[in-house]
Amino acid sequence: MLLLLPEVEQHIENKDAILFSIFYHDIIYKVTRKNNEYKSAQIFREHIAPTKFKYVDNSFDQILATKHHEWSEHNDTNILLDLDLHVLGKSPEDYETYTENIRKEYSIYPNFLYQKGRIQVLKSFLDKEQLFKTPHFKEKYEFQAKTNLKAELKKLSK
Repeated sequence: MLLLLPEVEQHIENKDAILFSIFYHDIIYKVTRKNNEYKSAQIFREHIAPTKFKYVDNSFDQILATKHHEWSEHNDTNILLDLDLHVLGKSPEDYETYTENIRKEYSIYPNFLYQKGRIQVLKSFLDKEQLFKTPHFKEKYEFQAKTNLKAELKKLSK
């Protein structure tokens, strides 16, 4: 995510807030839990609220937004969400590596459960009119992301 930041830096309103959001958004990540984003946001708030940083609420809200990846009125939130999902639009080879790593993360689940859940996730992404919220990421990654998602869905549905 940090490596892509320079590509969109000129569109970011509050770079410090987005940097904190990047660092904290997955600080809690347990595949068996559904409240990872909330717990990550809480830890962020506990660590940063006592400081002089003025935009704690901005980063807190951005971290929470990574749960559902829905369009936001706040451009920085949309940039964060696009940074988080950019891997979906990588080359087929890089995407394959990503899916292998996802399967390893969810290795506690047998194949039939993993496939069922993963198919739901893929369909939820493909049901969106567009995956990426900002023009830069939409132009750069949208087509390849949908191609990758469809290929993975086809592979899992066999």
